Amino acid sequence: MSRAPSRAGAVRVEFLEFGDSLARLEDRVIYELRIYTANPGCMPALQARFRDHTSRLFEKHGIKNVGYWTNLAGGQSDELYYLVAYDDLGARQPAWAAFIADPEWQEAFAESEKDGPLTHHTRNMLLNPTDFSPLA
Repeated sequence: MSRAPSRAGAVRVEFLEFGDSLARLEDRVIYELRIYTANPGCMPALQARFRDHTSRLFEKHGIKNVGYWTNLAGGQSDELYYLVAYDDLGARQPAWAAFIADPEWQEAFAESEKDGPLTHHTRNMLLNPTDFSPLA
């Protein structure tokens, strides 16, 4: 009886189809683009949480802050875009696990969402810089 491939297997195949081996990706800086869609009226509180807690705690746990943006034109005003970096692909999961487990983060998150969630949708993409990128 054959089994469907696991999601992890699908990700591995996807990486390989684009010409990079996972070993090669594990030896270079990986960027993650995250987009948070704020609930109505919550963007100031979401930005305050990043400004006052999240960005500092990211650095504490090895997640490098690259930049944070809101939409100036051509998109939605309720979205916060940010880019973070990891030393390599293997560094991402343990960094996030440490960040999520940090009692200071848990307290900041709970306090900021005591009146309800700040976001209703989150998207993320892991990005591999091209060989001609200034970030490579």
